[in-house]
Amino acid sequence: GGGGGGSLDASLDDSGDAESDGSCAECGIKIRTVGRPRFCHFTRAYCCRKCHLNEGFVIADRVLGQWDLRPYRVCRRAFEQLTRSYEEPGYSIEKDLSPAAAARAGKALAAVRRSRVRIAMMREYLSSCPNFPSSRCTAEER
Repeated sequence: GGGGGGSLDASLDDSGDAESDGSCAECGIKIRTVGRPRFCHFTRAYCCRKCHLNEGFVIADRVLGQWDLRPYRVCRRAFEQLTRSYEEPGYSIEKDLSPAAAARAGKALAAVRRSRVRIAMMREYLSSCPNFPSSRCTAEER
């Protein structure tokens, strides 16, 4: 699956009875005619097996809310939407991370922040070379 890899935890599959009318939230077919319903953890709805292929994706709201980096099973439409928006920044860790998630992620986020500061300093240093990035700076050019 997309969005970070890892194996899907079978216990995360909330398959069971579909909502009151037993129809797929995506295509509207009566789910019981095509097998057991599958729960989409992104839309929080039940889908048929045609609309839900058990693909997994890390869900941003779970990361920001609980620092839960596990991939969850999502329906095909949600998977496509999440895949398209994966590279687009839509959240700010500093602004959108819940206090509970920040507490769980403290050391990891501190390490990431230190690495980003180092990279920024390296970029500033390297860009001061008049030949950067076309060639390597020699000791005399520094």
